[in-house]
Amino acid sequence: ENQKNLSIMWVLQPHQYQLLPVDPLPVPDTELAQAALWRAREILEVPVHDIAVDAFMVPPHGPGQQRRLTTLVVSQKKWLTHVADFLMTKDLDITIIDICDLVLRRVAYTFRSDITSQIYLAIHPFACQLIFTEADHLLFSRTLEIDAMQLTDKRSFESLLLQIQRTLDYYSSHY
Repeated sequence: ENQKNLSIMWVLQPHQYQLLPVDPLPVPDTELAQAALWRAREILEVPVHDIAVDAFMVPPHGPGQQRRLTTLVVSQKKWLTHVADFLMTKDLDITIIDICDLVLRRVAYTFRSDITSQIYLAIHPFACQLIFTEADHLLFSRTLEIDAMQLTDKRSFESLLLQIQRTLDYYSSHY
């Protein structure tokens, strides 16, 4: 028997969105989504109607907890609409659209130890992700353009390790 209007959570994979760390948006929370849309348009130089944007705040970090960031999540609106329309024709009610980084952060947080800052490596079929968290907050994430299906030889692993080291260097200098 087919269930009608089944509620689902749609999780976007890393290649389906882009994360853009920006300086904090000086607007009330009620205006954050609209301000994020315009900031993304400025950075990416694309028409506002072509993108879907959401934002989340990164907690204070860095020396003296003085650094603040807002992270913009940007995806192609036409593609999102196409998939959402298809899912709705199948009586699937999308209650949440989330991104892989935040879902992995929530899952990892449920299994946390006493360590407040952690780094996670997620290996997907066609990319790898490094996810940096503090408590239950996502601080930074980077998608490594490594085809995980090709991690079969020493050279591929060395390339992955080099990208991980470069990401750690970047993280330690900015966070």
